[in-house]
Amino acid sequence: MSVATATVRCLIVGRMPKPDLDLVRLKAGLDGLELVEAPSGEAPPDEHFDCVWRLFGGRLANEEVDPLQRALSQHPEVRWVHTVSAGVDHLDEIMAPHPDVILTNSAGVVAVPIAEFVVGCLLHHCKRFAEIRTLQASARWESLQLRELGDLRVVIVGFGAIGRELARRLGPFRCRLTAVRRHPEAGGGRAGHRPLRTGTAGCRMRRRRRAGAGGSADPGDQGAHLP
Repeated sequence: MSVATATVRCLIVGRMPKPDLDLVRLKAGLDGLELVEAPSGEAPPDEHFDCVWRLFGGRLANEEVDPLQRALSQHPEVRWVHTVSAGVDHLDEIMAPHPDVILTNSAGVVAVPIAEFVVGCLLHHCKRFAEIRTLQASARWESLQLRELGDLRVVIVGFGAIGRELARRLGPFRCRLTAVRRHPEAGGGRAGHRPLRTGTAGCRMRRRRRAGAGGSADPGDQGAHLP
């Protein structure tokens, strides 16, 4: 005897490249989810939705009003919002009027591409690719003073998934790395295949001061030199 299960209806707001959306539609069909796409966040108010999946919106999609804000105002029955972004601070104002709605994010999903993007930007800066390309386009040759990544001192502010992946990729370039996180007791995963707090000999923890209301240091702000 088969048991009927209620279909979960998910409203998709915001924008994402079509190939990614096609993959989402395929996966949703296999899991029995019903997806309704409303990039601007405006869906028929008489329809019921269980959750909202927020793609890229607001300034990232050249929109003055975030589509999630529209969706939540028109569909108060929603009890779960998932965002494709890793950070959620920018959603505080939108979510504040909806304290009963669960918010989940995509922490770690974009860690590798963002880390590789940062490495690319550092190479672009050190090797002066933009200037070289300009010279090449004008058929001129000049000797430019370039830098090696191994000469850089890099401070990684925040040592979550993105920070750890960045450290792994900068390690082979022999950059001098310092990781800073608010709660070092939470651990740092594996940086350069070594735990954050137990790197090579000479690895040392150091407290970083941040002025508070009374000018005192925040005891949670600490950093570590990585091997």
